[in-house]
Order: sequence, then C-alpha cells, then structure tokens
Amino acid sequence: MGSYFTRSQQAPLEEDSDKIQVNQWDNSAVKNAIDDVSKDIASEKLKFEEVFHLMNARLAISCLAVFLALIALVYDYLEPFPKSKHVLATCSVSYFLMMGVFTLFTLVKEKNIVYQGDDMETVVGVPARLEFSTSLKKYHNIFQFSISLRNGKISKDTEFEFPIEEYFTEDGVLLKDKFEKLLLDNFAKISHVRKGESKKAK
Repeated sequence: MGSYFTRSQQAPLEEDSDKIQVNQWDNSAVKNAIDDVSKDIASEKLKFEEVFHLMNARLAISCLAVFLALIALVYDYLEPFPKSKHVLATCSVSYFLMMGVFTLFTLVKEKNIVYQGDDMETVVGVPARLEFSTSLKKYHNIFQFSISLRNGKISKDTEFEFPIEEYFTEDGVLLKDKFEKLLLDNFAKISHVRKGESKKAK
C-alpha cells in the first residue's frame, strides 16, 4: 500500500475503549476491523439481529467429518487391521468427501459473506434478511463492500468500494463515524426492501 496513509489523516477525539487501532499494513487486520464495525452498525443503528446459519452449517459439516474419523479410529482399536480394512476404507473416503463438501460450501454458498442478520423490528411475517459481503485483496488498498437485503421474494443489492487510507489514520485508527456514514448512505439505497417495497419511494 506504499504511501497511501498520510499525516493529514487525524483521528477524531474519542474514548480509548471505543477506538479501533490496527496495523494498517496488515490487510487481514484492516478487513477484520471494518467487518467488526459493520456488524456493530447493523445491530445498533439498523436494528438487525445477527444469525449464524452459515457458521452452524459449516460446523455441522466439520463435526460429521470428525465423527467419521473417530468411527474409524475406534473400530480399528476394537477390530485391528486387516479385519477393519473395509470400515477404514469407507470412513476414509467419506471423510475426504466431507472435506470436499466443506470446501465447496465455503466457496459457493458462504463466499465472502461476513454478516447475516434478521430485522428485529419485524412484527408480522418473515423478517427481512440483511447480508454483508466484503473483500480486500492482498497488497491492494481498495476495499469492496456489498450489501444485500431480502424480504420474501423481493431482493436488492448494492455495491461500493473505497480506498482504505481514507478511513484509517496514519496510526491505523479506524475513522468509525466516517465509515458509518458511508455504510448507512449505501444501505439507504435499498432500505425500501425492508418494508416489502420493490421500488424506492420518490
């Protein structure tokens, strides 16, 4: 990212407990910081409650794979090889199949999704579902952000990107208020879906 960060960026005065500071040259740390703040905004400002369906599905696949490995281990202990060869072969093949399913799930279903939340203000019917997907490539300074909002059969998406140096100070402090405004402004473009409206009112 070279000299993207300049001394002109100054962090606003804020409580130390609220300040988020990372190594601005570590893209993973920068992405995690923005992802975490995005989740807080979804909960505190947009009033969505985080759900963990993707994480639970990933955990279930992993547990099943481990269970298959344990079956092979226990059976081989009770019935030493070669008596256990058929069970060992079956469990081994099944284990690697489950790892393939796990990889496919993360690449196709989960993708870059970092947040899923349901509308806490829904009184009747199925709550609207909010999703954030983010990406920050290694050695790049452009952060890509996608917002998806679905309410029944109505679904809208909006995408935006920004240079990370505009939202972090030279010392790696995240400018949360500035980022919050950016996120809320982009959410407003599709917020009508929350009410079940297919088009934004003029």
